Amino acid sequence: MTRRVAQIGLTAAALVACASTPDLRPGADRVQIGKADPDPNQYSAIGPIEIRHGAVFVKGTYEGAYAELQNAAAEKGADYVEIFDLHEGTPKDAAFVIRAMMFKLKSSAPRASTDAK
Repeated sequence: MTRRVAQIGLTAAALVACASTPDLRPGADRVQIGKADPDPNQYSAIGPIEIRHGAVFVKGTYEGAYAELQNAAAEKGADYVEIFDLHEGTPKDAAFVIRAMMFKLKSSAPRASTDAK
């Protein structure tokens, strides 16, 4: 009986694992991410994006979803992503979800600095 309980406990622990944080792909680090509206004179909208990090029984994290967002946005040619919705996982679905809008720098506009001040 004790052995059976231990097996069930180990199985449950294995099922409630955390998703690993993905590595940034080349060029993904150039994508700026924020919550502010970008300057409409410098950026044009590409379209919405939704990122899910984790799944049922695999807990997602903000860091993992953020990295996935940068990777996906870079792949689609975005220069800036405005986050408008964040959802942490629930008991039914442990994924961390980010909903955002992607923007492309207009060709005539200079790239905004990403240096912290």
